[in-house]
Amino acid sequence: MIVEEIINSSIARIRKIRDKDYKKQVLKRFDSLKDFLDSKLLEIYNRIPGKKINRFYRELLDLYIGWENVLYAKRRINFIRKKVFDFYNLYRNRVRILRDRNEISKVGREFYGRVFSLLRRNKKAFLIYSEIEKFYRRIPKIKDLPTIVITGLPNVGKSTLLKKLTGSEPEIQPYPFTTKDIMVGYIRSVYSDIQVLDVPGIMDREFDRMNRIEKRAILALKYLANLIVYVIDLTETCGYSVKEQENVLRRIKDNFNLDIVIYFSKTDLFSDNEWKKMEDFVNRNKLRYFYDKDELVKYIIGFIKEKKLFV
Repeated sequence: MIVEEIINSSIARIRKIRDKDYKKQVLKRFDSLKDFLDSKLLEIYNRIPGKKINRFYRELLDLYIGWENVLYAKRRINFIRKKVFDFYNLYRNRVRILRDRNEISKVGREFYGRVFSLLRRNKKAFLIYSEIEKFYRRIPKIKDLPTIVITGLPNVGKSTLLKKLTGSEPEIQPYPFTTKDIMVGYIRSVYSDIQVLDVPGIMDREFDRMNRIEKRAILALKYLANLIVYVIDLTETCGYSVKEQENVLRRIKDNFNLDIVIYFSKTDLFSDNEWKKMEDFVNRNKLRYFYDKDELVKYIIGFIKEKKLFV
């Protein structure tokens, strides 16, 4: 509908322009239409990202819309803008040499018809732009800060940990193309804020079998994480076995050259059996681990300081 909205707005604007001299009125309407469309098309063009976009957002756009579609829309909007100028110059010059009112009116109708037809023929570019706008409204607001990504399988306690680490209700951003959320919170330190992301749960399967929710979580790990906190639920009340959780951890270790620490959640539910499981798990995986949030916060701040990641 965006094309028809632009056309209707254009018509409403030019109809307001009146002049006792009919030729002047038509020329003023030409000017108004050209200026309005140029401003609108330039705004749309600038809102469509180009090749310099952040890699995380580019990959998200590729999954959500298709990067080639984004580039196509940007090229077409630029083409339309130039074509409107061409039509404007052509028909303005034709009107200037005419005297007959009927001829002027005929040329005017032809100008409007060609411009509006141009917009309608390129509605695909405007539809892609509309999808990009939806994407912008729904993507997480990622800041240029040291970033911790909390990951693990669904329901293991990631969002609970995020709340514990940041000390407040996290900002929730609907994730593109899904009903799932990515949550963003911040650890305040004397050095600078540390961004903490809780990404959608990752299942125990190969990347090419993952759904869009999981792939977006992988992109967050790939492009944003300075440190991964992998949450393990040894009670298995999350609905996944320890083996499944360990398999996902192994995939992350094998595919990402990043520092990883383990956080054991739901320790208030632990029996002697779970504490023994924790000992065995740590011995198998040889990773630094935590089950106390204060100790984890202390480690995160020290890690960011040691890596000189503060901004």
